[in-house]
Amino acid sequence: MVFVRQVVRYFGIELGTNSHEPHPPSQVFAQRYGDCKDKAHLLVTILRALGLVAWPALTNTGEGRGIDDFLPSVSSFNHVIVRLIVDGVPRWVDPTASSQRGRLDELPPPSYERALIVDPSTTEHTA
Repeated sequence: MVFVRQVVRYFGIELGTNSHEPHPPSQVFAQRYGDCKDKAHLLVTILRALGLVAWPALTNTGEGRGIDDFLPSVSSFNHVIVRLIVDGVPRWVDPTASSQRGRLDELPPPSYERALIVDPSTTEHTA
């Protein structure tokens, strides 16, 4: 996670298809920059390669629990974070939080309050 947070710069050129679809993880890794969805996709790819269960999760940085009142749509979300499972415990990581340091189990969860996990079994926002 440290690599994606600190070495891959948070920078997006959101034009065309890539305004909503992340770039391939290999491209983000090679160019060392990407927006939130690029960084989340790269982190999920790395975590899965390490044998962890991880999913990108769509959130809204300003609405908090207010997104519960919206139907999921492109305009409901403005940020992508990652949900992973470590030793059976769900953890939330914001791969754009480059200044965050410390052990995963000691880090505070992102303050967005709600997210929609990008997983076929997801049916509602998750706290």
